[in-house]
This record gives sequence, C-alpha cells and structure tokens, in this order.
Amino acid sequence: MTFPPAEHATAQAGRIPPPGCPAHAATGTDGATRLYGEAAATDPMGLYEELRAAHGPVAPVLLDGDVRAWLVLGYLENRDVASRPTQFS
Repeated sequence: MTFPPAEHATAQAGRIPPPGCPAHAATGTDGATRLYGEAAATDPMGLYEELRAAHGPVAPVLLDGDVRAWLVLGYLENRDVASRPTQFS
C-alpha cells in the first residue's frame, strides 16, 4: 500500500475554506444583517447606526432573498468606492 507524500496531504488540507468564509458559507446569516423586513422598514436609520457600531464603515448584509452584499456606511469609504467604478461595479 502506498501513501501520498506529506506535502500533497498538506495541499489537500489547504483546500478546506476557513470558518466564516463568505464564498463558502453554509445557510445562515454568519453575522450579516438583513436589510429587508419589519426592522429595516420601521427604523432604517437605527439599523444603520447598529451596523456602524458593530462593523465600522463597511458591514456585511443580506439583501432580499438572502443575497450577500457589503453595505458601505462611511463617508470616506463611499468616496473611495465612487471614485473607482471599474473596481466596484
């Protein structure tokens, strides 16, 4: 019986995504906040304040249908995004 070399085994282990990886996330919010529903409709400004307090100028969010996105909340960060449309479109 033969066994793969140690470096091959290490390369295989490197293919497992880290916990919380947004590209490989399972179902669930994983810390993202839904931007739809009752809470978002009744007090959107309060929701934005909570997002800023919890995440800073860029927050992970879920759009309708639980589509993952990033909400840019900071002024400087919004200017940066707006100044580079080819990178952030």
